[in-house]
Amino acid sequence: MSKVKENFLYILVISFAILIGITLTIYQVVDYDFWWHVKTGEYILNIKQIPYTDIFSWYGIQNNLNWIAHEWLSDVIFALLNNITYSKAFIFFPPLMFMLVFFFSLKDFREKIKESPYICLIWIIIYTITVACFSSHRPMMFSLLFFSLTIYIVNKHLNSDTKIIWFLPFISTLWVNLHGGSSSLLFVVIIMSIICNLFNFKYAKIISQKTEKKKITTLLSVLIASILSSLINPYTYKILLYPASNMLDTTMIENITEWQSPNFHNPLGIIIFICLVFVFCCLIITKKDIKIFDLLTIVAFAYLSLKSARLAPYFAIAANPVVIKYIEPLDLSKIKFIKYIKNITNNILVIMITSLLFISVFNIAQIWSKPLNPEKNFPVDAIPVIEKYAPKKMLNEYDWGGFLIWELHDKGINVFIDGRADIFSKVTMKDYVNILKMKENYEELVEKYDFDAIFLSKNQPLTKVVAFSKDWKKVYEDNLSIFFVKEGEGVK
Repeated sequence: MSKVKENFLYILVISFAILIGITLTIYQVVDYDFWWHVKTGEYILNIKQIPYTDIFSWYGIQNNLNWIAHEWLSDVIFALLNNITYSKAFIFFPPLMFMLVFFFSLKDFREKIKESPYICLIWIIIYTITVACFSSHRPMMFSLLFFSLTIYIVNKHLNSDTKIIWFLPFISTLWVNLHGGSSSLLFVVIIMSIICNLFNFKYAKIISQKTEKKKITTLLSVLIASILSSLINPYTYKILLYPASNMLDTTMIENITEWQSPNFHNPLGIIIFICLVFVFCCLIITKKDIKIFDLLTIVAFAYLSLKSARLAPYFAIAANPVVIKYIEPLDLSKIKFIKYIKNITNNILVIMITSLLFISVFNIAQIWSKPLNPEKNFPVDAIPVIEKYAPKKMLNEYDWGGFLIWELHDKGINVFIDGRADIFSKVTMKDYVNILKMKENYEELVEKYDFDAIFLSKNQPLTKVVAFSKDWKKVYEDNLSIFFVKEGEGVK
């Protein structure tokens, strides 16, 4: 293949993958948590103080519940973007972050595309869709970026002893303040790289080669510096314990879908499954010796993605340099009409790239005037009615909590529960679930919290019981929600 053709094919493959990602990540803001992130940022900017206790839940405020706002810096950035650009910046936030992740993850893919362009194309499509499907208007995007940087830098250091390894302590400081819940992954990657390069070992295709002492010493120094620099955050050492407590929190795992194992019967689960199978097939088929660091990286992050679906993009990012290293080239020279097939493939790629470019521009034009679209997921028309009655102890739908904070917090109306599950998981979340599922003691729980209003989805069984209760009065109903106030209470 001539150099011109190689470059043309490389440009086609990368352009196609980037445009798939951009097309999948340009959409209106509909995320359940986005709204309280912006409000938290506004609070910090207005009060000039980072919260240490709950500021949005009436129960949390009354009981002074501790809150580690581990995304506080992301929240400030979101609030600034929202105020300065009138929300339009959020049209470009997911695709921009995706492209940065893509750049660092696939930086060394050029040579491999020359060897095996079509297998590489399949992997890049799988990788792109896996990462893009988890790209959203959330602080998690910063974690994906920093994780891709960490994987790139550590691999670069192991291969060529580069000084860019000393960027990791700086990344650690940024990461812990932008999305502290995942910042410990930086330590995990460095620790694995140290352990796997301390000794010589070979079993079948699996090998470990002892790395020179200088590299190990540097990695240890960087690890210590990264841990120390991560303490530069408002919550100091507490934020280092935060990720482990979340991962071990059974209440969150049982009740929050994204924290649960992937469901391989839905489209997202199928994408994760395909990604896992492709990567492990690469390791099984390869004729090369497999470095134990590469194997441990794959196994560790495969386990995490199977334990919690929201960690799947981390697996794809961690797996990428492994796939680059071990993917086997296909000998297509013996296939009849191969030149014709290549031309057809290239033409299809050009058509697809043109189509995806058109779709992306069209999507931007469609949502430009309205980047935020709360109407898609939330009962927007109910807000004036809630304002009118101004409840002090409202029971609300968990998924609507963030939007209610966005609309009602500045008017003095607080929620009972919202997407900050880490605050409520050990305090009110179990009671909340028992009330909605109408467990045996649910009536006692309703009395315990002394709710003066109930605002829930019409699909909740509890609303059917409340509708026939003489203690409650229905004051609003639409296709999505229903709102009750308690008879005789002091609501307006």
